[in-house]
Amino acid sequence: MAQGNPRFITSELICVDDVHRYDYNIVISVYRPPSSSIFIFICEFTGLVEIIALDRQKIMLGRDFNVHLDVNTDMYIRSLVDRLGRFDLIQHMTATTHLAGHCLYLVITRANYVPISRC
Repeated sequence: MAQGNPRFITSELICVDDVHRYDYNIVISVYRPPSSSIFIFICEFTGLVEIIALDRQKIMLGRDFNVHLDVNTDMYIRSLVDRLGRFDLIQHMTATTHLAGHCLYLVITRANYVPISRC
């Protein structure tokens, strides 16, 4: 990544950074253990997105965020959704991915980059 390697204490990341001519792509798999702080995770996630959004045209983030993104009354969830919007990112997953009926696995891309047809 362009601006160094930020440290993450609330999540594990696997990054594939692909530069092909003038097309800069990045795919990041995110795992946030349920016991980690959602507040710190959102701060770390925002820092990550700030770095990659500057010079990547195609961004895909996904996997197990362990947040109930479908619970829009939670202030942390609203904060995360707001930050996605500020970076022109959208979350594609609409199906439940948890036994309790929540969506914990996310697929996030830039709004103008939809490499999948339906989740």
